[in-house]
Amino acid sequence: MDPLLFTIFTATEPPRLTKVCGLDAHGKLTKTTAATMTAGTAQRATAADLHDLAVQLDALQPAQAVGWGVADADLIQIVTADHEAQSPADGAQSRTRRNFTFPKGPGVLMLDHDGMPSRQLDRDELHRLLVEACPALQDAPMLWRPSASAGLRDPKGRELTGLHRHRLYVPVTDASAIPEAGKRLVTLLQAAGLCWHEVGKAGQALKRGLVDASVWQPERLDFAAPPILNDGIQRPKETAHIYGDPVALFDLSHIVVTPEQQQHADAHMRASLAAIKDACAVQREVWAAEKAPELARRRGIPEEKAHAVLVRASQHAVLMGEYTLICSDGTEVSVGEVLDNAARWHNARFADPLDPDADRRVAWVNLRSGGRPYLFTHRHGGIRFELRRQSARVQVGRGLRIATTDAALQVLRDRGELFDFGEGALAYVATGRARAVSADWLTDHLGRVCDFYFVKVKPDGEVMEMTDDAPLTLARSIMAKHGERGFPRLDAVITAPTLRLDGSVLDAPGYDPASRLLYFSDDPNPPRVPTRPTPADALEALRFLWRPFAKFPLVDDVARGVVLQALLWASGGARVRAMSR
Repeated sequence: MDPLLFTIFTATEPPRLTKVCGLDAHGKLTKTTAATMTAGTAQRATAADLHDLAVQLDALQPAQAVGWGVADADLIQIVTADHEAQSPADGAQSRTRRNFTFPKGPGVLMLDHDGMPSRQLDRDELHRLLVEACPALQDAPMLWRPSASAGLRDPKGRELTGLHRHRLYVPVTDASAIPEAGKRLVTLLQAAGLCWHEVGKAGQALKRGLVDASVWQPERLDFAAPPILNDGIQRPKETAHIYGDPVALFDLSHIVVTPEQQQHADAHMRASLAAIKDACAVQREVWAAEKAPELARRRGIPEEKAHAVLVRASQHAVLMGEYTLICSDGTEVSVGEVLDNAARWHNARFADPLDPDADRRVAWVNLRSGGRPYLFTHRHGGIRFELRRQSARVQVGRGLRIATTDAALQVLRDRGELFDFGEGALAYVATGRARAVSADWLTDHLGRVCDFYFVKVKPDGEVMEMTDDAPLTLARSIMAKHGERGFPRLDAVITAPTLRLDGSVLDAPGYDPASRLLYFSDDPNPPRVPTRPTPADALEALRFLWRPFAKFPLVDDVARGVVLQALLWASGGARVRAMSR
């Protein structure tokens, strides 16, 4: 078979990547989490089969980790994304999805099992449950290895951690199919009842499963090296185990989900979420009550408001302007400060906003996606938090209909989520999709982005401000103001750079008034098109474009030219036709 492609990362900053395990004063295990690499090298590696892969994983040093995506070059220097942007000429690259992709060919699907709430599994039980949920894996080749901190013993030989956390490595025919195949596998596990929800420290509902659903990213590190052991801790060597034919490859297209299985999966996860709803509410209140006094003191806001900010973060994954984030260097900054300075904070790294730990680079902020600003954390399976400034206060009441409508419209314009679309329709854009909205939807949305209140005068003359719901009549008024709402006119949402009708390049995420297109990108470093491309740029673009077809058995140069012409026409032909009229 063709060799399996992957990457070996060697860090220079920090000096180690693996976990550090020791004992506290009471003889209990302590673990320092694996570090996040900010500088070092990425070396493309190959494995002839699973035996060879096992040997190479066993040889990893504390400063090393593996990645199952690969870069274009055999050896590159790794730097931060900021360094790459500031010094592109030095050839160093960041460990981002822009630079690392799953191979279009043989590669490795990694399955990470971190335990179950009801029981502990040995390697054969894990394998059996996987096969029961996904029978296509019955004869799939797999390499088993224990997780880095599994199987630890104290100086007297007593067990500190059992062999209940596992890694399985599946050699596959086409590694580029891993992300989509991983989603299908998770659906099959959900349908089999092997996924669940847990209550987080902040009362959030966390998705869990037989295997970690957040690891199938080409730029992600697999901390497969052994841990650093202090205080006499031992880790008896466990010999890697191979299931199936060590030289075979598994075809990920064999993982298939039927409509019935999808229905079972959805029903199971709804039931799982409902089962912990009350427990989440209780824990959320405990967490918010504990954190609110400090947030109120730091931000100079009433404790009641701080409590509401915390609850919204946990329950709705919305971080308001007063919410405090911990930066990668340990300093603190408010969400409002981040939103006010996109040039400084776009792509910046942070600790998890609800459950911060030693890894302060696990989350990053995207302020230029073309949609709402957000923070994405890789902890707990991956969670996306919307970033918002404090909700605007809008007064309602008799005689204020016009003023209320104007105030609400200004709030909606400032947020940049709503567009005039089609013939009088109103469209909401989020996560790369535009959808027409109704008056009922708009009423709910207004209630989320505005704090409505009315003024009440008591018999003794005291004036009180009373909270109120968003009026349905307000939403209907806004919907009826065709051509007078002041929203940008939207023709379409795109997710990749394109050409404007005048031939200029649109490659900056966000709304483009000239073309009436909104370019949305989830990539923190979206591709940019050089304004003065060199021949080297053109050749690099050709290599990238041709990569999926490089091994296709086209008969001659004419056939290759036809395919290339079709690719170019598909990507830019519509604009070229419009320009030529």
